[in-house]
Amino acid sequence: MAIKDMYEHNNILLNRRELNFILFHPAEPTPTRQSVRNKIASKYAVDIDLVYVYKLQPEFGRGSTKCEVYVYDSKEIADKLVPEYIKKRNQIKEEKGE
Repeated sequence: MAIKDMYEHNNILLNRRELNFILFHPAEPTPTRQSVRNKIASKYAVDIDLVYVYKLQPEFGRGSTKCEVYVYDSKEIADKLVPEYIKKRNQIKEEKGE
């Protein structure tokens, strides 16, 4: 996976960085929200709990996905601002073992 065409906006009022970028993944399936969160968290050296994927929009036949990700300054701010449905989408899915 490679990140291209990144647009970063520092939203001072909401204490977050708003990232819009295209994620190239030729010959691979659409990346999961968890893999995008891990990649952004490692790129910005922040805790994964501060990174929320708002939108993943795969582009048919191109091997790329448009992404909208927000990186919050603190966990408390994220808890106040992130809607519940976004929190549920970004939860780590536990593996079912038998």
